[in-house]
Amino acid sequence: METSPLLELTDISKSYTLGKTKFQVLKSITTFFHSGCFSVIAGPSGSGKSTLLNVLGCLDTPDQGDYMLSSRKINYHNKKELATTRKNNFGFVFQSFNLIPVLTAIENVALPMTLHSFNKKETREKSEEILRLVGLSHRLYNKPGELSGGEQQRVAIARAIVSKPKVVFADEPTANLDRKNTKNIVSLMKRLNTEHNISFVFASHDEAVIQAAKELYLLENGRLQIKKVV
Repeated sequence: METSPLLELTDISKSYTLGKTKFQVLKSITTFFHSGCFSVIAGPSGSGKSTLLNVLGCLDTPDQGDYMLSSRKINYHNKKELATTRKNNFGFVFQSFNLIPVLTAIENVALPMTLHSFNKKETREKSEEILRLVGLSHRLYNKPGELSGGEQQRVAIARAIVSKPKVVFADEPTANLDRKNTKNIVSLMKRLNTEHNISFVFASHDEAVIQAAKELYLLENGRLQIKKVV
């Protein structure tokens, strides 16, 4: 028996106005993502990949359409509810890592846990456990400036998954990495998906990420179409 989708979009549209010109970025998008997905939204630069990811992550509001999370409709008019939805359900990985430079790796990873009811001992133990999981047990007390680009992105991934979100949204996570680190990061996220059932939705035009996709979507001219399902 097929389970209900984890994320479901129906007739989602989004536009931006620049001066007197209106740009229609997303056009009546209807799609869904199941738990355990490793989905990549591909498309040329400026196609709206990041916009769609921001709508999925409740960081942006569509002009029209419905968004269901675990069969519950997202209420875009309640900002407090949106913040709670993000906190309890989503993790984020960004192109530029977005680590706090004055904090160590373990302190950066622990940050999301301060929004939840974990005590200091639980926060420390869980942060150490997740950093071990991403291969950084030897870098707990290093600050971002003391880490390579690949190591910084591993810290960012650890921070995204430490609170056990339902899904991680990754926006061009390999864009600032060289080929070797790109391969390692994609391999890490694939392992987290396969072995720990962590759901990932990417916006990326990186061929290494695209090739790893279980579900590949193409966003072009505001329209989304599925290209591959493994």
